[in-house]
Amino acid sequence: MDVSDVGIALIRSLFVSLPFLAALALGVGIPLAIAGTASVTGKLSPTTRALLIVGSLVLGSALSVAFSGRTLYSSLEISRNPSLARWAQGPSTVGIRFSQLFTLIALLVSLGEMFRWLTSRFKVSSAVARLWWSLLLFNGISVVLAGMVGASWDPEVRDLFFFIVISGLVVLAADIQVGFWQLLRWLLIVPLAGSLLGMLIAPQAVLLNDYQSFVPGLSSRLFGLSEHANGIGMLAVIAIALECSTLVRARPSIVMLLMQLAVLVLSQSKTAWLAMFVVVPLVRWEWFTARRGTAEAWSRQVRLILLIVVAALALLLLIGLAASSTAVQRSLEAKGVYTLTGRFLVWEMTLSEFIKSPLLGYGPSIWNVQYRVERGLLFAGQAHNQFIQILGQAGILGLLSMLVYLALLGKLSLRARALDHGLTMGLFLLLIVRCLTESPLRLGGIMSWDSLLHVLLVIGAARYGGSGASSVSLNWRGIAHRLPTGSAPQRLEKR
Repeated sequence: MDVSDVGIALIRSLFVSLPFLAALALGVGIPLAIAGTASVTGKLSPTTRALLIVGSLVLGSALSVAFSGRTLYSSLEISRNPSLARWAQGPSTVGIRFSQLFTLIALLVSLGEMFRWLTSRFKVSSAVARLWWSLLLFNGISVVLAGMVGASWDPEVRDLFFFIVISGLVVLAADIQVGFWQLLRWLLIVPLAGSLLGMLIAPQAVLLNDYQSFVPGLSSRLFGLSEHANGIGMLAVIAIALECSTLVRARPSIVMLLMQLAVLVLSQSKTAWLAMFVVVPLVRWEWFTARRGTAEAWSRQVRLILLIVVAALALLLLIGLAASSTAVQRSLEAKGVYTLTGRFLVWEMTLSEFIKSPLLGYGPSIWNVQYRVERGLLFAGQAHNQFIQILGQAGILGLLSMLVYLALLGKLSLRARALDHGLTMGLFLLLIVRCLTESPLRLGGIMSWDSLLHVLLVIGAARYGGSGASSVSLNWRGIAHRLPTGSAPQRLEKR
């Protein structure tokens, strides 16, 4: 045999074996990486580990947009020059690398927590276990089952990311201290201040011009370090809730509030504005109504009344300006506000898919790129209502599983008020308000502000709403221990 033939055969065998070698390396490397992460992070406090996970979501979501190289163009500008549409997202891949890096950190720390739970076999409260299982049921029906019987489904690994992160945080929740929320308050300065700073450094990346505004004289909308202005507006509400929460601070910082309110107003997110009026009184209610003396109680009640009066006057002023401004009236007509910005059409199409398949809907591929192209609605992306979205995606079974999950979240959020002074309940109401105009419970990666809101809500519900309940295991073996007959105290004693 010629030497060259031997060399060619060796090279060929090398290339053939590369996929198997890569699979072997991953099979060995991933468990070692998880075990190593669990060993390293085990030296940190539970609060620090939780902050590592959540901080990765915050920084990854902000930096992936900051370095995306995008340029925002309004629909008017694109209609004048259609070639601008392809540059709207930006050609840079640096933002993608930031997203991948922080996703890897969040997943490794979360998997490390799950590894520690599997090896130590410690338990969580029964209420939190039920919440975890209801989330698994919801995603199992709305994504897996609906995808298997739906029109089309292309499973993605990132669909697992959110559940991995939630699982890691659930086993941490009982030991997370109030310092987590206090440090998170500072961490949120990065995306909020960065959004305002971007107006000076790179306005084309954070500001959408020629916007048909509700506010007279304001023709720009702040997208900031978010994929959409509604996202940065919602993040501002989360920051305001933390700033006003008596669990986090005795008194809000005026400087921080001004920054957060500036982002909220400039985002021009009407849903976020509404949410602020719902959330802030709730998280501050204990402070206003606390009775530590007649004079102080009277003073706080006066402040509450003044706050309500000022808010009502501000709302009436905006309504009056809108009613008297012909420019605003024209902008309302141009944007189709009387049909909720054209959302009636999206809702109608989504519900038509539900009517065709009422039990399990169209499947999780509804409103993906292919679906939008086929129906000629390229910019829809979702049903813009979580309840309509889940009906079209997973039918009646998906809706029922989602309602069960939301009911357990609401129950734990209400129970948490005794410990967190309404913070978790405020986040829950923010999610519900968000569900009216968006679809925040969809799976699709973890680098988004909707994912952050969902994660923070689960942390609050598990940490404060799950306190005081009996402890159980999250795994099948732990559930099996509850099946034998006998009184509850006897079964607990056996475990």
